[in-house]
Amino acid sequence: MTVVEEGAPSRRRVGPVERLRRFGRPPRIVGIDVARGLAVLGMVGAHLGDTHDDITWSDPSTWDGIVNGRSSLLFAMLAGVSISLICKGRARPGDTRLQMTLVRRGLLILLIGLAIELLNTGVGVILPLYGLLFVASTLVLHWSTRRLWTVAVLLAVVAPFGVALAHALSLAASGPGLDLTLFGLYPVTAWLAVLLAGMAVGRLPLTRARVAAGLLLGGVVVATLGYGAGHLIGSDREDLVAYLGYAAPDYTDDLGNPTSEPGYLTRLEQSDEIQHVWSTAMQYKPHTAGAPEIVGSGGLAVAVIGLCLLLARRLRAVLLPFAALGSMPLTAYTAHLLLLTALAGGPFGGYVGISNTVWARTSVGLLVLATLWVAFVGRGPLERLVGRISRPRTEA
Repeated sequence: MTVVEEGAPSRRRVGPVERLRRFGRPPRIVGIDVARGLAVLGMVGAHLGDTHDDITWSDPSTWDGIVNGRSSLLFAMLAGVSISLICKGRARPGDTRLQMTLVRRGLLILLIGLAIELLNTGVGVILPLYGLLFVASTLVLHWSTRRLWTVAVLLAVVAPFGVALAHALSLAASGPGLDLTLFGLYPVTAWLAVLLAGMAVGRLPLTRARVAAGLLLGGVVVATLGYGAGHLIGSDREDLVAYLGYAAPDYTDDLGNPTSEPGYLTRLEQSDEIQHVWSTAMQYKPHTAGAPEIVGSGGLAVAVIGLCLLLARRLRAVLLPFAALGSMPLTAYTAHLLLLTALAGGPFGGYVGISNTVWARTSVGLLVLATLWVAFVGRGPLERLVGRISRPRTEA
């Protein structure tokens, strides 16, 4: 079976072998696709695998816990890299065509994420917030690289204290907007930190070996500092109220009759959360959104990107399936959640216990199918749909 190469000036038919041989060539950067593929497989493991909640480096059996939390942050950082690659660096202020392209793309991803959430998969679907990040990025496309790094660092290091303080002072207020942006699995401040860092990384000459090596080394140093600070001076709160929910005091008497509710200051003291702002903001475990976790996971994401860029220079053929999967992350992410829905007995079936065997088989299946799709079809189906709808209309 042969297909016609899209956008080719002639009608010469291109076979699957030739399509694979051309895949990943400029302007694509195969190392970025490989990193994105690893992020997708990590999220598959977090949802379909029976992984440990966190890592104990002295116990190799817990190392599968590296996928929890870190995969989604790597995915968000690569979104920032992709945005810079789309913009070809720093965008001009007022480039409305580029801004509208990103807005359309973000809103489509948001809609796809909401549709998946309607299936009640039992997992935290990142696509809605991921789509909103594309929309938010249009406000900073013209920022300098230094400004991107500066704001990313402030969001990673300072913002967790502000979020923890806001949660304490509001007596654990909740609502759809707060749960989506501030008090969910990850507040928008954490997502924006890695997104902006990714945009700064995407402006580098990523095809140079020296740049890739610098990203690997720098990422390792930052990850060590972040996680090291968390272990040395941070906290491992078992009662992480700020993200597990706040149990309101019971203002009833012994007979169950309601009593007068105390004032705000009394309730604030009873909540005891104001005393834990530091410990909440200095969390280092996955999905706690503490400063050490954001810095550590952000550094790890940069290191993974650098490593993938280096390996892809010499091992392109070996890493091709991972790059193929990384070229269609939206399709692969959606496919694995549809599989999870099927394993749960269909929509509204609830979350089911999964094993690492299911994770491994699903990963192999996604790698094979993605490679075949690239060879015989080309761009992923959802990526093709989003790209076609978000593409600016040609002026008459």
